Amino acid sequence: MKSALWTATVVAVALCAFSPAALAEEGSESASGMDHEKMKKAWEAAATPGQYHERLDWFVGDWTAKITSFMGGEPVVAQGTARFTWELGGRYVYSVHESEFNGMPFEGRGIDGYDNTTGKYFSIWTDNMGTGYLLSEGEPCEEGKPQVVSGTMSDPTMGTVKTRFVTNITGDDSFLFEMYMTAEGMPETKSMEIEYTRVDS
Repeated sequence: MKSALWTATVVAVALCAFSPAALAEEGSESASGMDHEKMKKAWEAAATPGQYHERLDWFVGDWTAKITSFMGGEPVVAQGTARFTWELGGRYVYSVHESEFNGMPFEGRGIDGYDNTTGKYFSIWTDNMGTGYLLSEGEPCEEGKPQVVSGTMSDPTMGTVKTRFVTNITGDDSFLFEMYMTAEGMPETKSMEIEYTRVDS
């Protein structure tokens, strides 16, 4: 308990030390030599949602999902639902996914956002089929083009697996998500696709 409290205190102090409010003294310099006013503006720019965050607003809402898995043999089709919501002041889109996989309940959680500092979209995924996570990122696409993010994940049978996710808006209230995977010694293959349809509000 003491260790957890100490860690929380250190994190809180660090956040306060580097927050825009703590960098407000004009004319003074940080340990890095940067003027505090410039640091404040840099932090404000990094923390302010912009046009690339606005693109994510299209996904917010409730969806039905037709999930097709291509993991060998005949494709397996399942039905599911998803809910996308804005969190933390319009900075991140959180999503909750529910369906079935091999006759078992499946639950997944996603966090999607755009990092002003790196200039990339990112996606963090966790689910009840493992204890790890999947982190992906990619450059913003042109308007009307599919968004692609890539990353890696740890597979208990194949080791490190490279992933590529392609999201394509297919209609006013529909989009297609495709997942591709590759590991050492194997070509990239399409492992899953999900057809999302917006639920009327």
